[in-house]
Amino acid sequence: KEVSPTGLWLHQCGIIGASPDGLVGDDSIIEVKCPYKFRNDFIATGLKNDYSYIIFYDECGYIGINFQHDYYAQIQGQLHILNRTVCYLVIWTLKDLVIVEIQKDLAWNENINKIIKFYFDQFIPFLNK
Repeated sequence: KEVSPTGLWLHQCGIIGASPDGLVGDDSIIEVKCPYKFRNDFIATGLKNDYSYIIFYDECGYIGINFQHDYYAQIQGQLHILNRTVCYLVIWTLKDLVIVEIQKDLAWNENINKIIKFYFDQFIPFLNK
């Protein structure tokens, strides 16, 4: 699939935005990560028994997604702001490349609403002090 370049996308409220690394078709985005910690490793080797990254390899060698990782929140925010359904997360090292498909979590949209509420209810009043 062809990846198109892109820039900053603003949410309709105008106070939050997202800038994925590329667009894929009409419904997908791409996000690329190059973990310095594993730069000289195969990704499966670097992530063996390490559950602190956006993805991990389980005991059987299957890739899992760490839903608590900051990158997961970044990707979900991008999917919601751009109104897309899939992110192709590309993880690259000097020795390896892995592509993981992450689906849009519809329930995650509540976080967008919380961010907007926080901005207007807490942040703006704080600035006006």
